[in-house]
Amino acid sequence: MKGFSQIPGIDDKETFKLVACLESVRAILHIEAKHDWEIDQLDVKTAFLHGDLEEEIYMEQPEGMTEPGKEDWVYKLNKTLYSLKQASWQWFKKLHDSMVKEGYKCTSAAHSIYTHTSNLGTSMVATHVNDMLATASTTGEMAQLKLDLWKYFISRSRTSTLAPWYEY
Repeated sequence: MKGFSQIPGIDDKETFKLVACLESVRAILHIEAKHDWEIDQLDVKTAFLHGDLEEEIYMEQPEGMTEPGKEDWVYKLNKTLYSLKQASWQWFKKLHDSMVKEGYKCTSAAHSIYTHTSNLGTSMVATHVNDMLATASTTGEMAQLKLDLWKYFISRSRTSTLAPWYEY
């Protein structure tokens, strides 16, 4: 599949990029600085591979990866790839569903900002596609935020997909 060859409305339903605006990032940095909260930057590597496809999409075998006798076979994709137009939307849906499942709330002012309050403290996350700016009132709340994300976006069978806080 070549992303540029997709037909709108047939191969994809929705294109979207979840981006925190500069004002939101500044507000979170202001809260962090004023209250001396923990702060970290998180990066979900291979983020678009977490998105589930709703459409049936097939891809030609990449050059150099064909098996003898199966050169004209194609792959049916189950997950999104970076070149697909709906990849950002599907990644957002996966991230949003995961955050909500763990008790995070999306702010009404910006859909790219999530907040969470527990007995450990309060945390805020600004998402910018697969990058996140995270701040928390306590070390315990920051650790819980990272653990919550780890549950969904780290696979034990491969290297870390959420950096820099966790490495195998």
